[in-house]
Amino acid sequence: MPLYSSTSVNKKGVKMSNLSLEVTLRSGDKKVFPLSFRASEYHQAGSWHEYLMPCMDHLGEVHLEMFTGDYAAWETVSYHYGEGPFSSGEVEAEDFEEDKGYQYAWQMLLDGKPATYAEVDQSLNCDYWLKIKSTRQTEGDWTSLPLYKTENGLDICDGIYEAAEVDQENGTEEDGTHYGKVLEAIEPILKRQVDFVKATIDGINYEFSLSRCAE
Repeated sequence: MPLYSSTSVNKKGVKMSNLSLEVTLRSGDKKVFPLSFRASEYHQAGSWHEYLMPCMDHLGEVHLEMFTGDYAAWETVSYHYGEGPFSSGEVEAEDFEEDKGYQYAWQMLLDGKPATYAEVDQSLNCDYWLKIKSTRQTEGDWTSLPLYKTENGLDICDGIYEAAEVDQENGTEEDGTHYGKVLEAIEPILKRQVDFVKATIDGINYEFSLSRCAE
């Protein structure tokens, strides 16, 4: 999610963690399936709490079933992750001696590397903050806004108004175009493509940085 201003600069940022599932058949054949995440919830102390679970789209589930021969392969993986909790496991063949049924091992990966349950959970369920610095702010001062997790990345919601420096002098209070330019500038961050963007918008120099912390 090209920038709007020829004076805007994107600093190359660190790629955010990509979650995937590696499946190994008894034959040794391996295949990696991309994973996303979905919101789930649990009830505790009289209230509902939301957290993120790994998920696979329907087409991915079909390909996983075809590869493993298990029509409920993703259900097995997601159940063990959610109830175990495990980020890896094995499914035994129904009849190993007669080579019937199926057998495969599964392992969740972060950026292509085997990950523990705690590492997967931390990657999905951590707090994200957008740190904003501009030439209109006091030297050394940063503004931090909470970001909300969505299926497509992150969302800053209505807090964007706190992220933009505007006044009557540059005319952005009336038409609101400054806010739209700020949103366009931080789009790569919200899409979790980079963790840092530097841009000049209406003569104001901005630095946007993604910050993560444990929940």
